[in-house]
Amino acid sequence: MTHQPTPQIDAFRTLVQKAGTLHADLSTLDGAICERDAIRARMGDCRNEAEARKLLGDLTRAEETVIVKQAREPRLQAELAAHLAETEDAFHAANTEITRLIEDTPKQAMEAFRDLLTASQLDPENRKVEQANPVVTKAIRPRALASQQEDRLHEAWRAVASSTDSLVKRVEGFKTSLAWFDKVLVAQVQIADEDKRMTAACQAFHKVLTNR
Repeated sequence: MTHQPTPQIDAFRTLVQKAGTLHADLSTLDGAICERDAIRARMGDCRNEAEARKLLGDLTRAEETVIVKQAREPRLQAELAAHLAETEDAFHAANTEITRLIEDTPKQAMEAFRDLLTASQLDPENRKVEQANPVVTKAIRPRALASQQEDRLHEAWRAVASSTDSLVKRVEGFKTSLAWFDKVLVAQVQIADEDKRMTAACQAFHKVLTNR
């Protein structure tokens, strides 16, 4: 089993990235206002006619930029709000898919673990059982690692759930949740490898104990 991003996770990632772009576009209004105000401040301190003419031209352009951005702001805010609603739906779909991946990964090792545990109990006096005991103990490691994934998922959920009605904070919440999802996906690859390794070890000792 591979743990590459699924269509649900890819869709959520794309929507989060677009939300960031829309928010950045909205944020340029604040920058434009600051630039305009800075020009006004320089004009108040200006004592040179040539520089004053240049600043006047700069101020005109800055005022026009602010006006255009202010006119676009309501539309961008409405677009971002609608987009975030879509992003939240995608978050739930991605969360469900990642939960499935976490639950599916350690099953092979756990099944091999149960078989080995049963075989080791058939003849507890067999010296080979002693050799198998460390493997039996380690076989639960993939399941333990998977339980840590649930903590990461909780953090992803909390990042979204704790976001306020502020568009800015909601965007940041989705970005944070995506970062947690990525940590889960990276860890899933390691857990899958550990699952395969422990499955092979359990199966090998099981064959020895059952003389097969």
